[in-house]
Amino acid sequence: MATRTKTKATNEPHATEVDVRLGRIAATRREIVRLLNELGERVTAAEAECGNECEALRKLVRSDRSDRSGATAEAVANGFVRERIDTGSLSSRLIDEVEVRGHRAYPPAYAVERPRWAIVESR
Repeated sequence: MATRTKTKATNEPHATEVDVRLGRIAATRREIVRLLNELGERVTAAEAECGNECEALRKLVRSDRSDRSGATAEAVANGFVRERIDTGSLSSRLIDEVEVRGHRAYPPAYAVERPRWAIVESR
């Protein structure tokens, strides 16, 4: 009985292709991470700025106690419509201040522009 020797099959062309594809995947994933981190920082800063503006506007509406007609609240409500602002993404405290003075702010009675995607993971 003859002994059978095992031959080592080399798949170097496939191994090279695998390495190339893995390198591309790794580079693409690193680029995605870089972009998301960069844009995440910018979105966070923009959200903070929007929050500060909403709070300042809320204080302006609230401080206008001498105005019985709620002209400031009405101007804000009309501005939401004019600018087509998604009031669902704004501070509920601002929306409450406008609505308590008799002006509709939520839900918007117009089509709003919303992002087509959102980052759903945050660390």
